[in-house]
Amino acid sequence: MRRDDKRLNRAVYWIWFGVAIIAFGTAFLLVLSPQKAPQHGIRGIRPILFPAPEKMPMSYENAKKRLTIDPNDVNALVSVMVYYQNQGRWRDSMVYARRIVAKHPQEVLGYLGLVYALQNCGATEEAIKVAYWALQHPFKGVERGQILRVLGDLRLTLYEKNHDNHTLNLAEQHYREAHALGAPLAMLGMARVAIERGQYSVARYYLTQIYSRSPYPRERALAAYYLGYLAEQMGDFRTSRYWYDIAKRTHPRSFI
Repeated sequence: MRRDDKRLNRAVYWIWFGVAIIAFGTAFLLVLSPQKAPQHGIRGIRPILFPAPEKMPMSYENAKKRLTIDPNDVNALVSVMVYYQNQGRWRDSMVYARRIVAKHPQEVLGYLGLVYALQNCGATEEAIKVAYWALQHPFKGVERGQILRVLGDLRLTLYEKNHDNHTLNLAEQHYREAHALGAPLAMLGMARVAIERGQYSVARYYLTQIYSRSPYPRERALAAYYLGYLAEQMGDFRTSRYWYDIAKRTHPRSFI
C-alpha cells in the first residue's frame, strides 16, 4: 500500500471515530436531559371558568317553539341561553339571561348565565357586580354556593391579571364558602388557589379528593387535568400525559 493511501485511511478512520464519539455523546446527553414538556397540556382546552350547564331542559328547536306561545317560559329561556353559551355566542346568550333575571328573579341560572356572558365578553368587573347583586336575593344552599363559586372564579381571573394577594385571598374565601354549601367546582377552585400559591401538595390533595368522589364528569375531568398540570410542573411528563388522557376521556366536550 502506498504511503498516501495509508494517510488517507488513517484520516478516514479518525473522521469516523470522531463522528461516533459525537453521536455517543449526544445520545448520552439526551438520556440525562429531561424530556420535553408537552406544550400547555391538552391543546384546545375550553376555558375552565364558567361552564354551561351539562344539560338543557329542552332542545333549542322546542324551546324556540315554546317561546312563540309564551315568551316568558323559564325553561325555554334557559334552554336558548344555554344553547347560545355552548355555541360561544355570548352576546346572544346575554339577551336571554337578562330576560330571565327580569322575569324570573328566583331562577339562579339567569344570574349565572349573565355572569358567564359578561365575563366572556371581557367585562369582569361588571360580572362581579352581577354576582354580588345575585347574592342579595334569598338563594340558599347549593344555589347560593354556585354564585359564590363563580365569584371566586371572577376573583381568580382578576388575580391572574394583577397578581394581587388580596384578590387571591378573596377568591379562596368565596370558594370555601361555596364548598361549605355543596357547590360543584368549589373545591377545584380551592385547588387552583393552592396552585397559584405554589402549594402543590395541598392542591394535589384537593384534586385527588375531587377525582375519587365527585359525581360530576366535568369536575372529575378538570381535576385530572390539573393533576396532569402538577405532574408537568414537577417534570414527570409521563404521568402528566396519563392524567391529560384521562381528562379527555372523562369529559371530551371540555377539551376540543
